[in-house]
Amino acid sequence: MVVIGAGLSGLVAGRRLAARGLDVAVVEARDRVGGRIKRVVAGSGESLEAGGELLGLHMKSLVSLAQELDVPVVPLHGEGATVRFSDGRRIVEAFPYESEPHIAKAQAALAAKLDAMAREVPIREPWLAPQASEWDSQTLASWLRLNVEDANVADSLRSEFDFTGATPAEISFLFALWLVHSMGGWETWRVGTTHRFRGGSSEVIDALAGGLDGRIFDRAPVRRVAYDDAGATVHTDRGSVRCRTLVAALSPILCGRIHWEPALPLARERLQNRYLQGHGIKFLATYAEPWWRAEGMAGLGTGLSPIALVADMTGPEHSQGRLAGFVPVTGELARRFSRELGQPDTARELFLEQATRYLGPRAADAKEVYMFNWVSDPWAIGAAVGVPPGVLTTVGAALREPIGPITWAGAETGLPQCDWMEGAASAGERAAEEVWAVTQGVPS
Repeated sequence: MVVIGAGLSGLVAGRRLAARGLDVAVVEARDRVGGRIKRVVAGSGESLEAGGELLGLHMKSLVSLAQELDVPVVPLHGEGATVRFSDGRRIVEAFPYESEPHIAKAQAALAAKLDAMAREVPIREPWLAPQASEWDSQTLASWLRLNVEDANVADSLRSEFDFTGATPAEISFLFALWLVHSMGGWETWRVGTTHRFRGGSSEVIDALAGGLDGRIFDRAPVRRVAYDDAGATVHTDRGSVRCRTLVAALSPILCGRIHWEPALPLARERLQNRYLQGHGIKFLATYAEPWWRAEGMAGLGTGLSPIALVADMTGPEHSQGRLAGFVPVTGELARRFSRELGQPDTARELFLEQATRYLGPRAADAKEVYMFNWVSDPWAIGAAVGVPPGVLTTVGAALREPIGPITWAGAETGLPQCDWMEGAASAGERAAEEVWAVTQGVPS
């Protein structure tokens, strides 16, 4: 059998099936494994994670995988004051909205309302929610406009969805509710991530790939797949391979770039064409030490643009301080900053200027600043995912529906949580089970 894509999802699927004795080949377009998880060695010699790095303990598939692979999961530093910008004001707080309790109260009431609606959205089949048609006919932005009078409260809610990589005006309200429910509810969604892998998420990738030694073929982008009831022929830049079963462990948009023979069913084609690949940029800066901790700061700041978030990424294994910055490049930001952030010196200056506004003048003393722009990666085209109105209720059922010998994986197909590293891991597990059932003649 063949797995297309040596990202986290494809490696999990390949490892599980190889362990069961199947003859597995994993084909990968890049010259490396990992997909949107990537290790970069800094000038100082330390390893940095350019892509996915964080997780939460509620991410059961990922935590279980880390335990299996003997990769420790360690908590992020969380002690100290946080910084929030609101209407141009820099607010230092012990906890979010400490200085503006009226916003916290209004946000909590609205979050409770969203939580209640989210629980009505089936995680496996969100298009079957009782009000699916109504919710999928509007955007998150339009729902907020109709239901939230306080602009500050609305802004605080919008910011929680920044990391879909799409603006609230682009994503379906049904999709937003689905994300919240799949994550485990509003509070889990809001907190999101609390831990990281000791040594970096690439430790997981290395361990998975090590179990597939000799079965991974890099620099082999798939251009065409010819399939029938008996199997598939996968045509890559390094040759062709025939298989009985196939796992496509790619984002929907990348699946749409493969020429399928015969053409995929219309619902699947439309799904692939309409899923949004979120754009995102990640900064990582190193310092002699995590000096903000000695100043009573958590190293966490939110609210500026374009760097919507800075966070302390210093782990117990690091000899230097590390500060990350995240840019959700959406809408107007994509137009304004795509050119500027393409220039390394300009990008460095921008990061240092905004990090200084967040944490103070010592933030300008970074030893190294690296920027990773996932939009410019032709085999990623961004990070995270967004779904526009009208997609889930019309063609959403095609997301995981097998087609002949083809099984779909990738973070977007994860259960219960879609997207993030957790979605990728769970999708790889599910895809492996589906393929194994087919090879054993078990009816689907």
